[in-house]
Amino acid sequence: MRKCERGTLRFILMTMAGVLMTAFFMTATVESRARGRLVIDEKYYEQMEREYVLEIKKQLEEFGIKNSGINMTYVSEDGSWRNYKVIIHNRQLKWMTPERQEELRLQIEGISFPSESCTFFHEFVADKEL
Repeated sequence: MRKCERGTLRFILMTMAGVLMTAFFMTATVESRARGRLVIDEKYYEQMEREYVLEIKKQLEEFGIKNSGINMTYVSEDGSWRNYKVIIHNRQLKWMTPERQEELRLQIEGISFPSESCTFFHEFVADKEL
C-alpha cells in the first residue's frame, strides 16, 4: 500500500509541476508578443510624427514663415491614446496679426494625423529678439 501512495504522490507532484511549467511558458510567450507589438506600434507612431512635423513645416513655409522650431511632445494614456502638444517657435509670429495667426492655427489644425486615438494642442511662441 505504501508503494501505491508514493507512486500516486509522485504522479500528483509531477502533474502539478507540468501544469505550472506550461502556464509559465504560455505567459512568457504572450508577454513577448505584447512587447514586440509595442515596439512596432512605437516605430509606427515615430514615423507618423516625423511626417506630421514635415507637413507643419510645409504649411508654415506657405505662410512665409521659415526656419521655425517645432517641439512635439505627447502624453500616453493607457498606451492607446496620445495627447500631443505642438509648440511652434518663430520670431516672425509676433509680427502677424491675430487674425492671420488664427488662420495659420486653423490651417495647421487641419493637417490630418493617421491615428484617430490622438488629440492635439497647438501653441505659437514668438521668440524674443536676440
